[in-house]
Amino acid sequence: MKQVSDDLIFCRAKLQSERGILEMYALIYDEFDRSKREKKVISVHRTREAADKALEKRQHKMDKRVWECNARIVWVYSQIRTGDTVTPDSFDTWAPDEKVPLADRIPDGD
Repeated sequence: MKQVSDDLIFCRAKLQSERGILEMYALIYDEFDRSKREKKVISVHRTREAADKALEKRQHKMDKRVWECNARIVWVYSQIRTGDTVTPDSFDTWAPDEKVPLADRIPDGD
């Protein structure tokens, strides 16, 4: 069932891309290690809200806090599927024209 869902999302994204509309979010596995450029796609979503729900589900399933799950939500520039790998040049934290929350625009002093 999950594969069918991913295939539908992929086909919809392909059609939207052909029409000049492509919004695709992914939950990726990220250990935040700069030497590991390739990131595995955990799941694919049409909206950031859906990706947020997937991240929350992962958090509860693993019984860990969000930052301990080694996962993050990204906006991707091309069609992808669950299980694919992506590199930093194929995704961004925020989609173009997406409103970035104020808390994410202010450095936290790290």
